[in-house]
Amino acid sequence: MRIVFRVFGVLVLVAAVAVVAAAYSATTHPLPAYAFDHVGGGLAVVNATLYVVGGSDSDHVEALQYGGVSELRDSNLAWRPVSSLRFARSNLSVVQTSSGLVIAIGGSFAGEALSVVEIYRPDVDQWRTASPLPQARYAASAVVLPNDRVLVTGGFDSAGQPSASVFEYDASTDLWTENTPLPEAKADHNAVVVEGLVFVLCGSNNDAGFAASVESSGRLAWRAGPAFPYPHYASAVATVETEIYLFGGISFGFEGTSILMADLQQERPLWSSLLPPLPGPASHTSAVSDGTVIFHVGGLAESNLNFYMATTGAIPRFD
Repeated sequence: MRIVFRVFGVLVLVAAVAVVAAAYSATTHPLPAYAFDHVGGGLAVVNATLYVVGGSDSDHVEALQYGGVSELRDSNLAWRPVSSLRFARSNLSVVQTSSGLVIAIGGSFAGEALSVVEIYRPDVDQWRTASPLPQARYAASAVVLPNDRVLVTGGFDSAGQPSASVFEYDASTDLWTENTPLPEAKADHNAVVVEGLVFVLCGSNNDAGFAASVESSGRLAWRAGPAFPYPHYASAVATVETEIYLFGGISFGFEGTSILMADLQQERPLWSSLLPPLPGPASHTSAVSDGTVIFHVGGLAESNLNFYMATTGAIPRFD
């Protein structure tokens, strides 16, 4: 399987990524002034449009605005503004449902945890406020289950402490419920859904990995899952089929340049480092996949050059 790979990044955060020689083309796209640097924001892809949601600038000033890319398959990418969030925030969770809704959950503003939830309809370019999270959370990780319900795992609470909570949202009823909590509290971690299983790994307070199946009752049954090989947090995550990709992040107190991949279908996934790595150390970036393409945007880095770079190429599947 060959995967087309496109990456967007603020602050020179992207490069051609492959483990074998391959042809690559790179183009830069100036970052719109209204999009800030997109630190701790979120991404969604709906109908071949990439939505950049919230985040802050490198001085941690939260942004309201968004950018969109109309034709992701076109190398001549052009940004355009779309409707703004009603509540500026960073460190939020962003997901897209199979029905095409973009949901922005929680986050922080001026250091305070938020419970606000907003839902965006791309077809009418409108946001609306939904039922809030039962408890305020930031630096949580959210995923969409096969039944289109949203899980929000862990995150920091209002006191700045990591949480083990798992909240479930049904957009059709606008109701939140509590699901089985994580075995251990986590924040600044990564959660993904692969083959119907929920995987949680990395995190600023521990590096344990968990996996959960959804029982007939709808409750999560957690067990030990693939663990990351060393302490790691604040990385961007995306999946393509059964493979998970991690971009940058913080390990041992330092921002990293690594792009790591593992196949979560394997009982003991082997993590592989893709070469070349990111051009510079980066954390609190965002990534999203539309199933074949991965988009990577924003974050913190040592140098602030304030532009997007798009890189395309092919990543061979690891066998």
